[in-house]
Amino acid sequence: MNKSKIVYLDFDGSKRNKVAIDDIVYLESNKQYGADSNNKRIYFADRAPETLIDFSFSKMEEKGLLKTQFIQSHRSFRVNANHILSYDNCNHEIKVKVFKSLGKFETKNLPVSNNYRKLVIKKS
Repeated sequence: MNKSKIVYLDFDGSKRNKVAIDDIVYLESNKQYGADSNNKRIYFADRAPETLIDFSFSKMEEKGLLKTQFIQSHRSFRVNANHILSYDNCNHEIKVKVFKSLGKFETKNLPVSNNYRKLVIKKS
């Protein structure tokens, strides 16, 4: 169980944003969003994605995002186990649903690397 249900995260353009942990679907390291400078993309269940500024996967727990809930499925992804809809054993992907726009959601298939399959299967 989370010690804190709320975390404070720095987004592109605004600092210390109050975020409910359960609203976070997944985090992605993507060069398009500045992964080289330690920026990440964060996807939500209830609002549009944001760019996290200077956020390191290795320091997630210090921010309040515990490894027991935010599991690594691939070197570029950390997924909230509570939002995993299914695991595709053939394609080795997990399915999640993220907010796209008001009243609209998008299903995303995220890769699961060989190193993380046992953990993902256990959590999904």
